[in-house]
Amino acid sequence: VLGFSWLSGCMPKTETVVEGEVEADLNDSRTIEVSRSGAFKGSAAVDTAIIAGTFDGQLTARNRLVVHGTGRLTGKVRYGQIEIESGAEVSGDVQKIESDDSGGVPR
Repeated sequence: VLGFSWLSGCMPKTETVVEGEVEADLNDSRTIEVSRSGAFKGSAAVDTAIIAGTFDGQLTARNRLVVHGTGRLTGKVRYGQIEIESGAEVSGDVQKIESDDSGGVPR
């Protein structure tokens, strides 16, 4: 759980909850959850992403991406499945990951 007012750097494999301002690269983690009070800037490659706060950067949610009504998601986004609640804001380059012989690269 990250409750820092500001953090910068690379983060290890884990399930991560962001409850403050974080600037980092989060790769090969299972889950990232940005709480309503959280702001994440950087990149994340995870199985599941749950965004209730602000995410700005590059996000790959290999399995599932959920953007709650309070969520703001901006940047380059790739997802397996997506759920966007009413009131959420999603902008940028957003594409579904297609499962085919290209190794999950969006088409």
